[in-house]
Amino acid sequence: MRSIWLDDAKDADWAGSLEALLARAAAPDAPDAELLAAMEDEVMPSDDAVIIYTSGSTSLPKAVLHTQRSVAHHPQILGEHFCIKRAIG
Repeated sequence: MRSIWLDDAKDADWAGSLEALLARAAAPDAPDAELLAAMEDEVMPSDDAVIIYTSGSTSLPKAVLHTQRSVAHHPQILGEHFCIKRAIG
């Protein structure tokens, strides 16, 4: 992992803000569509993405491996579960 970006990084001096990430994406030296497409060709939904350590209620924490697909789709599932709607305006 090279960087961590948070939407609320005010008390996390180890993380970049969402605003900084968006500014970086809009910068002239940001990756272009051709590079992003080439990178997408190298990553499969079943590839490893992150390891999250979860504390069990009766045991020591365990490492849970998540795939690229689960990381990409989980926010949508959570949004539906918590009835979060897209802001209009």
